[in-house]
Amino acid sequence: MKMGGRVWIVVLLLAIGVQGIRISLKKFPSVRSRFSHSGLPIADLLRRGGLKAGKPSNPSVTHQRLHNYMDAQYYGDIFIGTPKQRFTVVFDTGSSNLWVPSSKCCLTHLACWVHTHYRSFYSRTYEEDKSKFEIHYGSGSLKGFLSRDVLTIGNMTIENQTFAEATDMPGLVFVAAKFDGILGLGYPSISVNNITPPFDHMMKNKMLEKNVFAFHLCNTNYVSQDHGGEITFGEINHDFYEGEIQYHTVTRKAYWEIKMDKVTVDTGSEDRCWPWRMFDGSSEKICKGGCSAIVDTGTSLITGPSEDIRRLHEALGAEHVFGGQYSMDCEKMSTLPNVTFYLSGKPYTLTPDDYTLKVTQMKMTTCISGFMSLDIPKPTGPLWILGDVFLRRYFSVYDRDNDRVGLALSKKSLCASSSGMEATATPTAESTTADSGSTTSASPQ
Repeated sequence: MKMGGRVWIVVLLLAIGVQGIRISLKKFPSVRSRFSHSGLPIADLLRRGGLKAGKPSNPSVTHQRLHNYMDAQYYGDIFIGTPKQRFTVVFDTGSSNLWVPSSKCCLTHLACWVHTHYRSFYSRTYEEDKSKFEIHYGSGSLKGFLSRDVLTIGNMTIENQTFAEATDMPGLVFVAAKFDGILGLGYPSISVNNITPPFDHMMKNKMLEKNVFAFHLCNTNYVSQDHGGEITFGEINHDFYEGEIQYHTVTRKAYWEIKMDKVTVDTGSEDRCWPWRMFDGSSEKICKGGCSAIVDTGTSLITGPSEDIRRLHEALGAEHVFGGQYSMDCEKMSTLPNVTFYLSGKPYTLTPDDYTLKVTQMKMTTCISGFMSLDIPKPTGPLWILGDVFLRRYFSVYDRDNDRVGLALSKKSLCASSSGMEATATPTAESTTADSGSTTSASPQ
């Protein structure tokens, strides 16, 4: 089982010594929004999409789930080949492979008609491999074959990067997605076919001063979709957060997995006298005794074991609607409690505005919970996934030098100001910028 996927690679450093690159992120309307505009009921989409987990057909298959009902898609640009062919990809900390659609994509799959294809015959730096490649999603297996070519991100490139050309892209998920492919930023241990991930090439070739990358994600419901945030490689942009970065040790070098102490719901029960306080104990049983969580930029929601999520929604007064999804009463938003995640003893709080997603369909607005149940089997699970609902609130740093994840309160003032975002994207002697977009991504199962 692996998590969604997304990309990076390396370039020859210029004589001035480039030490980091910054890529601006854009936000595109969510998969949910795109289908609601088409009039296709979301519940029907989920049934058709086949979101049940399936078993891989062979040991090289990664078993993961694609969350296609996300609030936002964050995507960025990469280039493959010589001359360069442009693709939009999800930068995904929940997987470790790079794949893009192939010119040999099977045209019986609708997704093959709506995305950019890699054309090997156009590239003079293409190298043939043709080993088979397969990733298992809930809606079917994404299949293809391997190739090698030059990968470019910003002004950095890496030679002979192995990636997958997707030929079979089944289901509605890839049709609705804005992104063309996925670039994984997880550890190499979860890479399908043991392919060296792009960021590991950067590390091997000593292309960055610090082997770190960081995400700043914006809630672009309130600003232009061109300002979805930024991902930085090789450095940390200190303008994007408030206070200090708190670091958490990676407990298993596969996904960016860390220890979570507990999850609490601020129901105000501490202000109630006994015995009424006895009836407010649902949240005390969530992540009881501690649990594991992965920080995943490729998952839009926050997911957890079904029993924990049920208790969490019980404390929130939410109603189960279908699958692992829950709805909230929009009129009671102002009375909903905060939810706090404790990581290494440090509290990370989400307000109702942070964890509730408003979806308008057929001129009706529904409030959907940003928490969803997802049971990940042993030995990988059980796991919580802290996706974009969490990461829009907290700036995140991924440090491979020290195997740790850093979190700090995200500074949203830069999201609301186009000038602020543009200023951070200006190339300097120490950083370079490339425009990107915003996307959704795949995640574990």
